Amino acid sequence: MCLLTSVAEQIRQDLGRDEVRVAILGERAVWADPLVTAAQRNLPRLGMEIVGTWRPSATTGDLTAELTAIGRAEADIILTVLSGPVGIVLGQQLGERNIAAVPIGINVEAQQSGYWEATDGQANYLATTVNYARVATTELTLPFVEAFEERFGEFPTYTAATYDAINVLRQSLETTQSLDIDELVAYLEETTFTIAAGRLKFDEQHNPTWGPGLVTGAVVQWQDGEPVPFWPNGWRGVSYEGMQPFLFPSAMAEEQEAANHR
Repeated sequence: MCLLTSVAEQIRQDLGRDEVRVAILGERAVWADPLVTAAQRNLPRLGMEIVGTWRPSATTGDLTAELTAIGRAEADIILTVLSGPVGIVLGQQLGERNIAAVPIGINVEAQQSGYWEATDGQANYLATTVNYARVATTELTLPFVEAFEERFGEFPTYTAATYDAINVLRQSLETTQSLDIDELVAYLEETTFTIAAGRLKFDEQHNPTWGPGLVTGAVVQWQDGEPVPFWPNGWRGVSYEGMQPFLFPSAMAEEQEAANHR
């Protein structure tokens, strides 16, 4: 929700919107259900209007009906919760239809190096969360990303986080010199780990603590064939070397320019 708040504020400031309207596009899958529900509950509290929720199949080959309805609803943001091939279809049809909205959220297909080609170069301005980006999140991030690309010929997606998990376990075992579960858990609870994805500190429920100085994740936007990292630059003082500006879809900029000249 911090990401959406940042983008909504930029829409208000740069495009002069009084209200920011959000369309939720989440695939019909169990994993997506709680995220869609959380968005429906929290976005109005954050000052954003929900104009509708659409739940296509994860494997659909056509989003014409959904995108037509979203366009008619005049959404400023399309919040995506997608992991299947529908993510490629979205990128293709957004470009073909020149939708005047910011597509942003989870799109697993868009995390992959071949996404631009898969969408026939239509995915300009589409943004997705990632675990790793070409930015210096920590001193380990860029070396890991570069080594991964050299070895596998593609960008590391969220599944590559097993690398960090294995290294956390290795450090814990080597430091404690023990296989005792209680000793290992105690070490994990009291230690902040520097990993490729950020600085990892577990909370009381043993979940990663998110925030400035710790793990934040990143967001990339496809710009002319490249996944360009732009967030969390500026969020709560966070700034990673390598971050670049976020761009609004050309249709949004054109609409605002036309409105300014009326």
